[in-house]
Amino acid sequence: MLWRASLGWYAFLLLGVPLVFYAAALWQGWRFGDPPHFASLSGWLVAVLLMAIKGPS
Repeated sequence: MLWRASLGWYAFLLLGVPLVFYAAALWQGWRFGDPPHFASLSGWLVAVLLMAIKGPS
């Protein structure tokens, strides 16, 4: 499915929205122990992408 939107909107959806959730988690403090640690940047990017798809739960 292709949407007709600018690259800025795609960047916002893929990066901006998950960053809002990360910022909220940092603001409130990690409630479930230590923050998640990722072995690599690619692992972190996959987690951000999956969080953008799944949304809050």
